[in-house]
Amino acid sequence: MVTNLQKRSHIARFSVVSIISSLFILLSVLSLWAMEKDSGIIDHPLMEPKIYTSNMLCPNCGMMINMWARTRHTFTDSEGPHETCSIRCLADMSRKIGEEPHDVKVALYMDPDTMIDADNAFYVVGSSAKGTMTMKSKIAFASEDKAKAYAQENGGEVKIFAEALQMATMEIATTRSVIQNNRMKKEMGR
Repeated sequence: MVTNLQKRSHIARFSVVSIISSLFILLSVLSLWAMEKDSGIIDHPLMEPKIYTSNMLCPNCGMMINMWARTRHTFTDSEGPHETCSIRCLADMSRKIGEEPHDVKVALYMDPDTMIDADNAFYVVGSSAKGTMTMKSKIAFASEDKAKAYAQENGGEVKIFAEALQMATMEIATTRSVIQNNRMKKEMGR
């Protein structure tokens, strides 16, 4: 037969274990949060973006450009000026019209308020950063040193604009099928 003292002792041990477990979980969550803040992971897409452009939707894919401001590009072709959410959409639009883009500018990944000539940018390709319209991210930096430092911390290779654009162009067929499959899944409610 269990006495009241034994019941209280069991309850006290259970309470102590519960408190210790709760503290362990809390410390683990706080530790992960701190690691994420220090690991170079940044808000992409921007969940509460400011207005970077009045062109709300990418003319190629329909994504909201302001949410994907860190990877947006502007360029001109024979049809006029354009703004896209990514180098992938720039490549796709150029392929569709059959001409090279001109006057290309790219937002800096770490400072999306700033856009620079893409020919002066250094792209980190294939880092741990989330890709925009592609599985392999292509993010721009103003200097080779900044790009190399980011790649050192987050993986990827440093490329110039022409190389990043060529890679994006070569990925179009693959990314198109992945995007179409994802859209079908969303439409089917999965």
